[in-house]
Amino acid sequence: LPILVGNITNPSIGAANPGGTTGCAPLEICFPLNNFSSNHPSTIYIVDYGDGSPIDTLSHPPPDQLCHSYTVASCGSTPSNSYTFTVYAVNFCDVSVATITPIRIFEVPVANFMAPIENCVNTTMTFNNMSSTGYNNLCSPFTNSMWNFGDGNTFSSITLDDVTHTFT
Repeated sequence: LPILVGNITNPSIGAANPGGTTGCAPLEICFPLNNFSSNHPSTIYIVDYGDGSPIDTLSHPPPDQLCHSYTVASCGSTPSNSYTFTVYAVNFCDVSVATITPIRIFEVPVANFMAPIENCVNTTMTFNNMSSTGYNNLCSPFTNSMWNFGDGNTFSSITLDDVTHTFT
């Protein structure tokens, strides 16, 4: 069996915080990478975006920046309610790590309801509210609904309860 001997050092890797790491989904963030040019050609780079998306494995040299679209709220994902971007530089000698945190992703509520297709005048109509809750900048679930029935009447609600209205 041949024995592979390498005269290399531990790899280096750096990731710069691009700013703008807080916002509503979907949010694309591009992470600048640096300090990798002198790494041995056998070095690989393992990238974890921190949001449960698939891990990326890159050969040397990696790109100067990695862009990722965060589509799911970070609220509830960790005790800090944030994601951490991590890139590992790995070679036969050792592993080096660079991280960027916090990455905070929020979601807006999404309106979704069902109502009867037909209804008689002066009869109460129930709108089944199937909307989803969003998360604000404190990771508190929130829903602020403004119902406009098209007949001059409106209704404001902070819950996902079903709503009734009588058209006259």
